[in-house]
Amino acid sequence: MTQSKQRRASETRTKIAYGGLVHKSNLPSYLGLELGDEIHNNPDNWEREAIILGALIDAYENILNDPGKRDHYQFLGEKSLKYGKGPSPSA
Repeated sequence: MTQSKQRRASETRTKIAYGGLVHKSNLPSYLGLELGDEIHNNPDNWEREAIILGALIDAYENILNDPGKRDHYQFLGEKSLKYGKGPSPSA
């Protein structure tokens, strides 16, 4: 495998892992999206995609503006990773 193909394969694995983290947050499920939904191929899902991206942008901006938020997000993430699930949909 060439170095270029190895790099692309590594990037693909990373993107899949990021997607798994988004899924684990339960936000897609809360918005009515489930694994297997073709979100990019369905214009009806654009609003839901925008909400997920907006939430991630908001978290990023919160960390930039208040570095203490990083600890909060880390705590929530570690708790979820430790116990193997995201927040309950009612949270």
